[in-house]
Amino acid sequence: MKSASYSKAADQYKLVVHDLFDYTVLIKPKEDQTFDFTCNCPSNLKERGACRHVVASLFRIMKHQEVKNRTDITPEEMRPLKVLDYYSSRDDDLISKEVYRVEPVITVSQILGDDGVFASLSLRVGNTRLYKVQALKRFIAEYIDGQNIILGKDFKYIAEECEFDRSSRDILDFLISIYEVCELSDSQRSSKVFSKSQILLTHRMLIRLLKILGKNTFELCLYDRTYERVKAFRANPNIRYDLDVVEDAVVLDYRDKDAVIPAHPGAAAYVDGEEKTFLDRYSDYIWWSLMS
Repeated sequence: MKSASYSKAADQYKLVVHDLFDYTVLIKPKEDQTFDFTCNCPSNLKERGACRHVVASLFRIMKHQEVKNRTDITPEEMRPLKVLDYYSSRDDDLISKEVYRVEPVITVSQILGDDGVFASLSLRVGNTRLYKVQALKRFIAEYIDGQNIILGKDFKYIAEECEFDRSSRDILDFLISIYEVCELSDSQRSSKVFSKSQILLTHRMLIRLLKILGKNTFELCLYDRTYERVKAFRANPNIRYDLDVVEDAVVLDYRDKDAVIPAHPGAAAYVDGEEKTFLDRYSDYIWWSLMS
């Protein structure tokens, strides 16, 4: 037992029990002499009934009550009693959760079209140090089930004690929606969508993900180059041309050829000057704006 406290305002005990990890147990007495309890350990999340951490906490509370009513208290027994009495005179301070973030990595190996070409998405998660999620499907399943997820020394996601920031939760919700659809379909189709550390994205799925990302940055592996801190804009880019007259010809030269990279057949045609009615014929286009 690492710590124990009692909140008068909430009429609730809070105890931290050390096992493989530190688990938080909440016990709230009821008027009918029963009690409600919660524990954020995996066993309590999966099974009904009190886990061993709840049982240990109940014994600690019973011991405290027995000792408190005795007159022959030893100094060793007085120590935990003083701790509980100290906290019983004040309300519990709110424990701030450790916040993790998700960094998406989008890979586009070739021009996206309707010929079975897919983009892919992988994740890095963490706080100051980011870890690549090696088994993406299992990661999502454990997150849905409220299980503890450990990827390394600096990433120990303990359910109820940790959380992801808002933009990261939006990304995870997007992946959960895909995961649940795959669970309803056959396993063969699911294995085609999830591939170890990646999930395949159709053109429409990619558009939806970019909308979710909004103004948040991500890493982009586009063709044979990698770009960091990328933002996606669903709009017509500012493309500049230089006009020059050479003898009896007019030369049209596109400036800054590396500033705008097309990722859709219609966009490629527009940049190359091969498609003059792009805005009328293509309402679903992507431009990548590379932010340094």
